[in-house]
Amino acid sequence: MAEEKEIKIQLYENKDVKEIRAKLSRHLKLSKTVVQSDHYYDNADFLFTKRDRGLRIRFIGGNPVDFTCKALFYVPKRKPSPWYVEEHVFKLPTKEIDAIRKIFERFDLQFDQNNSLLAYADLDIYFRKNNLFPKLIIEKRREIFIYKDAQVILDEVKNLGVFIEIETKTSSPMEIAKKLDLLEHGVRTIEGYTTLLSRKLGLAEMKQKEPL
Repeated sequence: MAEEKEIKIQLYENKDVKEIRAKLSRHLKLSKTVVQSDHYYDNADFLFTKRDRGLRIRFIGGNPVDFTCKALFYVPKRKPSPWYVEEHVFKLPTKEIDAIRKIFERFDLQFDQNNSLLAYADLDIYFRKNNLFPKLIIEKRREIFIYKDAQVILDEVKNLGVFIEIETKTSSPMEIAKKLDLLEHGVRTIEGYTTLLSRKLGLAEMKQKEPL
């Protein structure tokens, strides 16, 4: 399990992505560029999305590469950062069956698979048997830049726009954003792409969350 230490900045619509890319390239090293398709499984009522939880299978180049369970929490006593994301990532195929079973219990899912190796097809069949389908698909072009121990990510997300994410293990992502003058290009959001897309498409009633 990993708690993500990150911030997300949604760029203003009038911002030219080429300008932002050039700025990042001047100060940071480009690690890689990938095209990702994230499939989030949910029921017809978007139960997990409404609860700020996600069951995601990520594809790169058309191939399933990992399975992720995510949840957004708000804990007031964690000032000054009461919002945090808990994330569990499993490379596919995976042998971590017991770990997945325990996580699924928190999603009120009974996982009875006894395979020694769990592949994408196994998960897809299991979800569909439980009336969970890829209700939201997030397609994006992702450029990953390196800044010390952090990743500064430039995402071009279909139907949503352009975002900058800063993910780090030890440093303060906000301090990195300030140092690189990234906040002047957009507005910070704590909401995930599934929440933003479901609200934009009118698929689920989602109350907007504000960063503190």
